[in-house]
Amino acid sequence: VASRPVPARPAKNEAPVAEPSALAKLTRRARVFTLAGKVFLSYKSTERKEKRLRKDLGLSTDDDGDDDPTTSSSNTDHPDILALWDRAHENNAARILSKIETLQGFWIKVGQYMSSRADIMPIQYLHTLAKLQDGVPAKPYEEVQKTLLESFTADQMAMFEHIDPNPLSTASLAQVHRAKLVDGQDVVVKVQHRGVASLMRQDMENLRTILSLLARSDPNLDFNPVVNEYTSEVARELDFRTECANMEEVRKLLAASDVRAKVPQSIPELVVERVLTMEFCEGFPIRDLEKLDENHVDRSLHLGRVCEAWAMQMHVGGTFNADPHSGNILVSTAEVDGDASVPVLLDFGLTKRLDENMRLAFARLVHSAEENDVDALLQSFKDMGLVLNRYDPFEDMAAMRRSFADPAPQSKAKESLKNKALDRKLREKAMKDDQGVDERGKLRNPVDAWPSELVFFTRVTAMLRGLCSRLEVQYPYLSTMAKSARVALKDSVPHHERAQSLVHVSADDHTSSLQERVRKIAEDIVVEEEAVGLQFCVISHGDIVANVAAGTLGTADPRPVTPSSLFNAFSVSKAVLAAGALVLIQEKGIDVDDPISLYWPEFASHPQKECVTIRQALSHQAGLADAFPKGASIDVLTDWDQMKNFIASSEALPSHPPGDETNYHYLSFAWIIGGLIEAVTKEPYERYLEKYVIDPSGVR
Repeated sequence: VASRPVPARPAKNEAPVAEPSALAKLTRRARVFTLAGKVFLSYKSTERKEKRLRKDLGLSTDDDGDDDPTTSSSNTDHPDILALWDRAHENNAARILSKIETLQGFWIKVGQYMSSRADIMPIQYLHTLAKLQDGVPAKPYEEVQKTLLESFTADQMAMFEHIDPNPLSTASLAQVHRAKLVDGQDVVVKVQHRGVASLMRQDMENLRTILSLLARSDPNLDFNPVVNEYTSEVARELDFRTECANMEEVRKLLAASDVRAKVPQSIPELVVERVLTMEFCEGFPIRDLEKLDENHVDRSLHLGRVCEAWAMQMHVGGTFNADPHSGNILVSTAEVDGDASVPVLLDFGLTKRLDENMRLAFARLVHSAEENDVDALLQSFKDMGLVLNRYDPFEDMAAMRRSFADPAPQSKAKESLKNKALDRKLREKAMKDDQGVDERGKLRNPVDAWPSELVFFTRVTAMLRGLCSRLEVQYPYLSTMAKSARVALKDSVPHHERAQSLVHVSADDHTSSLQERVRKIAEDIVVEEEAVGLQFCVISHGDIVANVAAGTLGTADPRPVTPSSLFNAFSVSKAVLAAGALVLIQEKGIDVDDPISLYWPEFASHPQKECVTIRQALSHQAGLADAFPKGASIDVLTDWDQMKNFIASSEALPSHPPGDETNYHYLSFAWIIGGLIEAVTKEPYERYLEKYVIDPSGVR
């Protein structure tokens, strides 16, 4: 390391921080708006060229339009059209990089964000803007030295043995230099760029102006609330004492959890407003794919730890790093046990804090998305202040699950984007039909009010999913986030309200051989996780013969199930439907292990469904829990004939080998079992149930 002696600090040095001149700010503003105009006009020109090219090639001009030509499937169906858009992306990515390197400041953050979105951005932007992750031109060391002398006392400066004048990295706000303290400890010193605060405030105003102009052209593209929230948080990023406190809080949180991830420890005596000193952590950037392989890094394990670390921050701690781009994550190369997949988390300047209510609301949002719990999802919306102007809970659930879906590896990103574009078109068509909007009309924005915290929650989700995509890992993002969300929701329930035993104490009030048998079965079911909670009661001639309540109210609700616990009766009809299937099996001599396709030939429309048995369907093991038509609206889902035909078609495929997993078929159960009954009896399932289940039971 080429070191430079630390200069002695003058007795008094109160020189003000250098600020850009008014002319410099005006010139900067002009450059920003010129760049925005050039990029906009470039893509408009490319759209016109594409239409002419399609006409020359004898292809459809697609005048019906796709609002997003860069991701439309029509743009990827011919090599010449693909090449046209590739050139446009290459030119604009290079144009943006060149200007960002000149402007620096806030625009570096914009470029870093764009380069982190491998799941949606064209690959040309990813490759070109990746240079911004830590390749920003360095500031002269003399500027760094001035800030150090202005910020530290002579005693503080004397704690350094030397500071390397060559920076380890340079980012939007600061520059990082390696150093050694007189006690021999290796550290890094993060020094804020001079005048950056003023420039960042101006840049945010410039961005707000650009987005205001965009909103005027289309009210649905009003992103000003996002910028307003971002501005308030970026201002806090300028005080490194706040970053130090954030870093220590997250470091202690992760140390107390079972997540293996490192956060550098600060040197409190050497932390001031514009300078942050912390321990040096040996490692290399996570985006260096060659080094990942050279160091035998388990990408899935490493990304799992990264995602787990953020899940703990967001749902358990309530304080999270809102800037998880690849330049802020290293792979540690200094682990004593040789573990090659330990992440090092850097830069806690842009950190968001959630209050208790908001933290639990986001935890409930994630948990409900994984559980397909519509009621809990709507409750999370209410708790966080998200107000919608239409009621379509199933579409809301589908939208949440899409946003948390396993990210597609970068090598498959184009195909994924093509499928998403097609899926979006189908959904938009269905929603336009629902709203009575013609084909060329615009859908109304379904959101009336939303919480400002949602800005950073969705930002982190997008950037982490983009990171998984870039590293070619289809990581189960939602399940990882939901694990910590459940911890948060469970911890929010006071200890005295939690279940103290597997079976509720009320079971002691009854004694009979049946009671003991049921009690033992209930314990086994809960222990083996075949059910979260249950109620069982037998009444004979007005007397209670057996009454057992066991387990808890939910996977994220540790309160006990009691004999008086009330449950959502949304799926009580499944019991009637299952009873009808069992009566049918008994009357027709059907074997419960027969394949459904034996009686319903259309169900075998795809080889993967030929082996699905009646037992597997009744036990929620058919693998069709999430089988829904693309873009399905609530009207489609309630159309019995359409959904029965869909579940039998080759479009509805098992998500896992039938019989391997148990996943609650909350809607598809009816289409499968009802369709089977109709295929065997040749009459509507409701008529069969009325004759053989409802009337004989005397329920009426």
